[in-house]
Amino acid sequence: MRVFVTGWNGLLGTSLVPLLRHAHDVDGFGVEDGEVTDLQFVRARFERFKPDAVFHLAAWTAVDACEAEPDKAFRVNGEGSRVVANEAARLNARVIAVSTDYVFDGEGTRPYTEDDAPAPKSVYGKSKLSGEEAVAGVADWAIVRTAWLYGGGGRNFVDTILTALDERGNLEVVNDQVGSPTYAQDLSGALVTLLEAGAQGLYHVANVGEASWFDLAREAATLTGRNPERIRPATTAQVPRPAPRPAYSVLDCTRAATRHGIRLRPWRNALADYLASPSKADQGDAR
Repeated sequence: MRVFVTGWNGLLGTSLVPLLRHAHDVDGFGVEDGEVTDLQFVRARFERFKPDAVFHLAAWTAVDACEAEPDKAFRVNGEGSRVVANEAARLNARVIAVSTDYVFDGEGTRPYTEDDAPAPKSVYGKSKLSGEEAVAGVADWAIVRTAWLYGGGGRNFVDTILTALDERGNLEVVNDQVGSPTYAQDLSGALVTLLEAGAQGLYHVANVGEASWFDLAREAATLTGRNPERIRPATTAQVPRPAPRPAYSVLDCTRAATRHGIRLRPWRNALADYLASPSKADQGDAR
């Protein structure tokens, strides 16, 4: 297939594109090439490549910055998704968009399924839900919600926490926000499966298991030879942030498993692989 990827050099795109290239013709753009909200730019790139499918990864994911600049958040995450979905539909291309667990309010006590009603609290979550609605308005679409994404393609919590631990010595990390840590490489494999299966509709895809940010930080410290005791638990109230976060946003991924055999490995196994990758090898001796 001819597959176009928006945001192809971001955190997820840098894992997805090499996998796609094993079997498909791939093109795409990043933020340095043009704006996802620019209709003429997107139309020109699509018409030149004539994709059979479009992965829409481009997004503004800075949660606290979105809270401060809601107009930009809705422009990029909402209107940008509308432009991409409509232009893909105009060429009869399927669009597969990636969304987030932040579309939920986090007040639940069990993993969220695709049938649970979204109720985002943050501007980021609301803008991503707006993007979902835009994508679901075309004929041939799939939306994949994931959570707590990390990987080698960009800034992420795992790398940030390890750097902060080295620079500051001791950290406080919240232990009352629980979600589904997800490795971009694993998610990318699932996205390729969904593409090649012709999947349509809404799916949740994340690594198996749940963790708090505190759990994730301590596991990362342990796996890289740092002292996990230097990371102390804190409540959200003790470490306030501008944007509200879901207290519990674990994703139920049964639909992807049942329909397409997609079962990502446990999050601890995935994290260990990420931290053992060549790009991380030089961090292992840090204390």
